[in-house]
Amino acid sequence: LVKFHLTWLTLVVEKNRLIAEVKQPPDIRLYDFVLKTFGELLTHTPIWAMGINKRVTFDAGSVEKRNLIGYTLAPLQAWGEWTKDLEKVDGKLHSGMVSLSMRQTQVDDRPKGYIQTKVEPSTKVDSAVFVEVNDHYKVEEAKDIDGCFEIINLLRDNFEKSIDRSSWI
Repeated sequence: LVKFHLTWLTLVVEKNRLIAEVKQPPDIRLYDFVLKTFGELLTHTPIWAMGINKRVTFDAGSVEKRNLIGYTLAPLQAWGEWTKDLEKVDGKLHSGMVSLSMRQTQVDDRPKGYIQTKVEPSTKVDSAVFVEVNDHYKVEEAKDIDGCFEIINLLRDNFEKSIDRSSWI
């Protein structure tokens, strides 16, 4: 396991996984880094899956407005008798949605994969909401892959569209 930080990039290298994350915009720097690294230098590296992930935290303006977002996405009434206990709020303690994930499994721009979005109250700012979109691409099973050309082509063809779609979601 290796983890290191540059002023604009964090890299985590594990046995069968690389996590590359930009610390600040523009996102295109990450695209350029991965494309250069695997599209030109390490083309022999077997890569069968990739996620183009976007994480944002936005301030809803108040805890009440943040809670309203949660109640809209996960209505308390769906919880039956428990609703009356979930509605109790005491200071900064929060009852209600802690994490909500949605997954789209049929995506036209890839052979296999999905788009998964997670929404939850921020753990850093009381009035904020954290949203993460994992745009996941998969080409073959690990044992059947030879190099990274196919996944790099998916990155090349879909990066901008993925970032735009994540922002839209």
